[in-house]
Amino acid sequence: MKKTSSRISFAKLFKKYRLRAEIETLSEFGDLLAQEGIVYESSLFTRWQNGTRVPSDRRILLTIVNIFIKRGAIRLISEVNHFFEAANQGYLTDQEKINLPKFLEKIINQNTIQDISSLLKTYRIQKNITLSEMMLALNVSDYDFIDKIERGDSTNIDKNFIEKYCNVLGLQKQEINNILLLCNYMPTKQEIKSVQETMAPVLESYQYSAVLYDFCWRVIYINNKHSKILDMKKEEMSNIHKENPTAIEILFDPAFQMNKILMGNDRVIWHENLLRFIVHFRSLQRSIIKDEWYINLIIMYQGMRLTYNIYVVPLYDDPRFEIEYYSPADITTIHYCQRIHKFESS
Repeated sequence: MKKTSSRISFAKLFKKYRLRAEIETLSEFGDLLAQEGIVYESSLFTRWQNGTRVPSDRRILLTIVNIFIKRGAIRLISEVNHFFEAANQGYLTDQEKINLPKFLEKIINQNTIQDISSLLKTYRIQKNITLSEMMLALNVSDYDFIDKIERGDSTNIDKNFIEKYCNVLGLQKQEINNILLLCNYMPTKQEIKSVQETMAPVLESYQYSAVLYDFCWRVIYINNKHSKILDMKKEEMSNIHKENPTAIEILFDPAFQMNKILMGNDRVIWHENLLRFIVHFRSLQRSIIKDEWYINLIIMYQGMRLTYNIYVVPLYDDPRFEIEYYSPADITTIHYCQRIHKFESS
């Protein structure tokens, strides 16, 4: 069978990861695959490795990736996607990521650590600061401690140390917050209050609905126009701004408007959408803003469907926060918003 460029690419990657996984023979690889419930003759693995065949079943590829991850051969999500691409299978889908958390948690964590380490090292080099100088500034006596962090070998970086490291480098607020985001450090209550005070006028000045979240989907601020659309009382708004519940807590609250007013087929569709929301929330993917069900999120008492384009904009100084701007996508929604806002201002 003719060797194509993609088959040759897959063959090289397959051999590379097999050897990195310390799987010495194809027979040993076959035994590992059999333990996962997939049995093939060793001759097929030979064809994979010499570039005359490529597995076309995504389930098989996922199982192979699982083996390589468990044995430390694949460490980055980019390596997984490259492996799939070489087999003409594109990249991992969101659903595959969700269904295979044990595969991905290790990869994503390692990928994040590498990103943080690379950033810290890049900033230090840009500032012309040596490792020895960093040791003195941080009052650290162990050279390997800092070196391991910059190589990505340290998996548990303390927030206080990160902030101290950034201060020594003289980083700007936006740069520090970007690193804190990569480290998954949630904003503190004090930081949330500061952002609320700064951004409230911005959200209130927007002519339509707007919501401020942090990267964990905690609701930080809802403007009055959005509260009117959702028929929220002042007390509810105040509690949200004070307690900062996650979006998922609000959507699943029995008192939430959508859970109270929808009936029949609309209620069935809403429940299906809630399940989809859980899936997306599970992986913290904001791709839902492109989905029709999310754009058509709000259905009013009269059976009117309000349709929006939704734009998500991270805060420049602190990308741990982002604003979700709603823009009416049809004339019905525009007219309804105008009536609501006119009533509000009267």
